[in-house]
Amino acid sequence: MKTFTYHKQRAYTLLEILIAVALLSVLLAVAFPNLAEFVEKRRVTSAAQQISDILSLARQTAVSRGETTAVCWNDSTGAANIAGITPVISLEAGDFALIAVNDGNNVIDRFQLPTDTIFEQTVNADCINYDISGRALAAAGGSFFVCRRSGQADDAREVRIDAAGRALISSELSSQPSCS
Repeated sequence: MKTFTYHKQRAYTLLEILIAVALLSVLLAVAFPNLAEFVEKRRVTSAAQQISDILSLARQTAVSRGETTAVCWNDSTGAANIAGITPVISLEAGDFALIAVNDGNNVIDRFQLPTDTIFEQTVNADCINYDISGRALAAAGGSFFVCRRSGQADDAREVRIDAAGRALISSELSSQPSCS
């Protein structure tokens, strides 16, 4: 004859659930500030990558089309018109635009930096022109600095334009931006 044994199913008690919720709350309270900091740093890096990408695209476009291209930007707080470009191209604060200069000044690409980042530049113009060999005319050695809007320069990224016109991203800054 077979005997059947019944196993009593056991559930979690209210005390065990409260302890688990309390531990989870403590872990989230510790991790959340680090996560927010990571997201802010990532936005700065992403903005620097966007600047580098549009400069690289301008260089490639100049070489492949055999015509001068320009990247223009607005680093002021309001809208601006780019001088010397016809038709006039209006850029909002933080806007970058890639323009085919010899092709009727058509805008090829355009992007806006995230509103929680700011940028500074050491290029003495509002545009960088690339010739048909891919060289940046009168901009070699210039840089863009991207910072958090909070003004913390320790997380800034620099996009340098070398003598050949290439855009290089670095967290090692050549000079200290004001980030204001």
